[in-house]
Amino acid sequence: MSEIGIPPPVFTVGPRDAYVEGLAEVRQTGQVLLKFGMEMAGHKGKAPEYLGGIVFQNPRDARRYIDEEWPEETKPQMAVFEVKASWEHDCYSIDDEVYWRYLTYNRPITWLVTEDEDGTS
Repeated sequence: MSEIGIPPPVFTVGPRDAYVEGLAEVRQTGQVLLKFGMEMAGHKGKAPEYLGGIVFQNPRDARRYIDEEWPEETKPQMAVFEVKASWEHDCYSIDDEVYWRYLTYNRPITWLVTEDEDGTS
C-alpha cells in the first residue's frame, strides 16, 4: 500500500500493437480499455469456464511469463501493461505454486510499461 492508501497496480501481458492502439482509442473517447476478469465468463466470446485475465505482482514477473510461455517468434510482439487493480482484493489464485493470479473483476489497463520502468533492461 502506498503512503496515501492506494494499492500498487498489477501487471499483465498482451499484444503490444493491439493494446497500445486500444489505449489510444479509448483515451480519445474518455473510455477505458479493460482487462477482463472472471465476471466475463460466458460473455463477449469468453468460455463459461474463463478464469479471468492473468496478472502479475510486478513487471519482472510479467516479462518472465512472456519468456517462459510465448513461442520465440511471437515474444517481440508481446508487452507488459499496468492494470489498475489490487493484488490482494481484485485477484485470486487457483495454484499457490505459480507466480501469477487471475482477475476477479474487469479492471482498466492504464499504460505500456517500458523496460526502463520495470528494471529489466
